Amino acid sequence: MQKVFEHEICIGAMTPGLTREKLWAGLEDFAHHPHEYVDSMQASRVRAFPSDDGRRRLARELDFGGALTVADAVELEAPGRLTTLVPACGPIPESRLDITIEETPGGLALRFVYYETPNAESSALSAPMQALRQKAWVAKDQELVRQLSEALGS
Repeated sequence: MQKVFEHEICIGAMTPGLTREKLWAGLEDFAHHPHEYVDSMQASRVRAFPSDDGRRRLARELDFGGALTVADAVELEAPGRLTTLVPACGPIPESRLDITIEETPGGLALRFVYYETPNAESSALSAPMQALRQKAWVAKDQELVRQLSEALGS
């Protein structure tokens, strides 16, 4: 698997009094209730599954309506990293998203790092399509941060 994109969003300045623990609680809520954070998702089913290495793991089914359902797994490494693992499915390559809480001079931030195992379809994406995909990831992540900021600021 190789890194394909990375960016950071500062959330501390948007949410006065935000602590690492509060931000982690928000990320845990996102992992357990993703349909409440993603507009295009109609429902989700989440269940915990055992782990021998001390990490908390969730198996999720994400329902985007119609015939589009995505199965993924989430690893929760408190208090700072949430990893989403998506298996390959047809033209969609195996992928991983790490969301990490970081301390920055501007306050707490979330770093988003996207990885994938290249396949024929992903390798054939043109530069403009890659840029469009990255813009979509940034927009999705900004919306998550906005929602977390609202929820954690109240």
